[in-house]
This record gives sequence, C-alpha cells and structure tokens, in this order.
Amino acid sequence: MAVRNPPRPRRIAVPAWLETITCRWEITIVIVAQAVALYMFGELASGGAPDSFRILVAGLFGLCAQGLCSVLNDIADVDADRVNHPERPFPSGRVSIRQGWFVVVACFLGALLCGAILAYSVLGYIMLGLHLALSVAYSCPGVRLGRHWLLGPLTLVSATVCGIWFILSCTPLAPGVVVLISSVCFLHHLLVIPLKDIKDVAGDALVGGTSLAMKFPRRAVHATGITGYLVPWLILFVAVDAVGSSAIEPPLRAVAVLFGIAGATMACAVLFRPELLRTSQRFCWFAELGLLFLFQLSLPFAVVVFA
Repeated sequence: MAVRNPPRPRRIAVPAWLETITCRWEITIVIVAQAVALYMFGELASGGAPDSFRILVAGLFGLCAQGLCSVLNDIADVDADRVNHPERPFPSGRVSIRQGWFVVVACFLGALLCGAILAYSVLGYIMLGLHLALSVAYSCPGVRLGRHWLLGPLTLVSATVCGIWFILSCTPLAPGVVVLISSVCFLHHLLVIPLKDIKDVAGDALVGGTSLAMKFPRRAVHATGITGYLVPWLILFVAVDAVGSSAIEPPLRAVAVLFGIAGATMACAVLFRPELLRTSQRFCWFAELGLLFLFQLSLPFAVVVFA
C-alpha cells in the first residue's frame, strides 16, 4: 500500500503591498509604541487614567503616520535605493509603484481619521495638519524637500516634533511640559540626523540629492552628532524647573540623567568607532533614532516610578 505524505500546512499569504510597511518592521513597532507611550505619559503626568480606546487610536495613528512617511519616501527614493537598499520592495520589483500609492493614500486617510478622533483642541488640529503636511513635503515627488541638505533635515525633524506635540496636546498635560519635551526632541533629532546620511552618500549623489554629510567635513558631522547626544539632556535637566509642575520634575530629571549617560555612550561610539556609520545599517538607524525613541518610550515608566 502506498504511503501518502501528510498534507502540508497552508501558508498564510501576506499581500505584497504590505511589505512596504513591514520591511521596516522594527521602526514601525517602535513608532506605534512611541505614540502610545506619549499618550500614556500625558495622561499619567496629569494625574489621569489612560482611556483604552484612545490608547488604541493613538497606536493606529502611529501605524498610519509611519506607513505614510516610509512608503512615500521609498517611492521618491526608488532610484537611490537601487544603490543604497536594493532589497526593499520597490527597487527589488516585489511591489509596484502603483500599489505603493494606494498604501500612501490609505495611510494618509487613516492618520487623518485617527487624529480627528484624538484631537480636542485647536492646537491639536494645527499640529496634526502640520505633521501630515510636512511628512508629505519631505518625500512627495515633485516637492521632495528631503533631498536638500538643509531643508531636508529641518522638514523631517519638524514633522517628527509636530507629531510628538500633537499626541501630547491630546492629553491634559501642562503646556510648559509639552513645549519642553518637544523642544528637547527637536534639538536632539536635528543634531544627530546628519550621522545617518554618511552611509547613503553614494546613492544620494546618484539622484542629485545633497546632505550635510556631503556638505561638511566628516569630523564636523561627527561633532554635530556628539553635541546632539549630550546637550539636549542637559537642557532637560536644567529647564525642568521652569515648567511649573513640581510633580513632573523628579521623573524628567531622572530621565535626563539616564539619557545623559546613554548619550555619552553613543558619543564615545561615534568618536572611537566612526566606521560603524559607514558599515552597519542598524547602527546608523540607532544613531539617528535610537535615543529619540527610547526617550519617549521611557516617559510613562518614569512617571510611574519617580512621581
């Protein structure tokens, strides 16, 4: 009697277009967690209790906002990515540009809907509009401010900080704390962002793009990044007195000390192992975004532990 082979389990087919978001799954997960953490921080620091539905909507907003930015950026950078990142969905041919545009529109509408649910102040709606407008302006073909060595970093950092400000403005958090957190994030991100451009110089040059890594000597770029790893946390430690909320001072001071130490560690890595910025994609990612994300993720935990 012939022995029949057992049937193979069916594999779940993942739509090809979904790869446009999942190809950066680490960043996507962190962005979602960051949006949730910022919302929870705002509620906890104000003495409130986070609402489960609004937590879910904040996470969906982070997912849609990340999808909008990353997919639109990949569409605009498809030629450069054939050199810098040939494994990504568009340059590899696994996903068509047409499919990518459908994802962009869906993510934009999703972010707009989630943002409208979360916002309850005029300032919130303004920050939501600025975040989406700057995100599109950074990557959209025909505008593509991201390819300019100065407007690119300013647009990207401004879009990021408007997103942070938007989430915090959806909570009862004191305005002084919102301004302080947003300002620290802006300064840190603006100063460290040139470090990630070092690895992408060849691809940027191919498509006519410019970056700070192409405009300034390598040591100047390193010095700028090292400043970004150290100065913002010092400002946070000193300026927390001015926010007018004694309950929030211990958590923010503790976070400032912790990230001052982490920043000093990253500064040493850039100073003594600069080759990592040319050879390791993951180190480049962490050099630009690691401390920024960890800072935001740590805020609700700091309130619970130190407040």
